[in-house]
Amino acid sequence: MTVWFLDLDGTLYTDRTGLWPAISQRITRYLQARLGLSEADAWALRRRLVAAYGTTLRGLLAEFPAVADPED
Repeated sequence: MTVWFLDLDGTLYTDRTGLWPAISQRITRYLQARLGLSEADAWALRRRLVAAYGTTLRGLLAEFPAVADPED
């Protein structure tokens, strides 16, 4: 039997590719564009949404359903 471990959130290994910081930056820019926020306010919102809902997208869908588009 073959077992694969996918470390998608960087829990097991450090991110040497720079992928997660790039994704994080794009999510922040998305919030800035969609909600008209400054970078600092977008970061603060992301932290709050992740703490409350587990992911930024779930938080957006719960709190900003008219603005959030999962297809984006």
